[in-house]
Amino acid sequence: MASGIAVALVLAGVGVYIDLNPGGGGSCPTRFGSGGTLLTVYTYSSFLGGPCNTAALESVFGTFAEAHRATVHLVEPSGTLLYSLGHPIGPPADVVIGLDEVTATAALHDGLVVPYTSPALSEMVPGLAEELSPGSAATPYEYGYLGIDYNLT
Repeated sequence: MASGIAVALVLAGVGVYIDLNPGGGGSCPTRFGSGGTLLTVYTYSSFLGGPCNTAALESVFGTFAEAHRATVHLVEPSGTLLYSLGHPIGPPADVVIGLDEVTATAALHDGLVVPYTSPALSEMVPGLAEELSPGSAATPYEYGYLGIDYNLT
């Protein structure tokens, strides 16, 4: 585990319940780069456009791995991200992408992640990070309104 630090990233207003085999299964890529530092990233199956969106995964994680001379191991655990943090069946997470404002707070409270305050918070809507994660312990990377569509007929 790179430096033994886990970072929680928040996706506001979106559930992150998943049901996949560890590592994405099948022929989906789970490792990007071949550098010396291994960075294990826990995320959910629909991150970057659904399972096995190789172009999107390579664009994000491959580019990061090359730029930082690292190897990125992408893990899509079975069950919820919160449960998987407390019960890893593979390597523990260094970074978690996909906790929402509720699960990020629970993960922090349960000691499953450590606080991280991004230097980029100053570029965000004032107060948003604090509102989503008291103490700004998690870093929002996306946010928006939740809408409910229904048919009256």
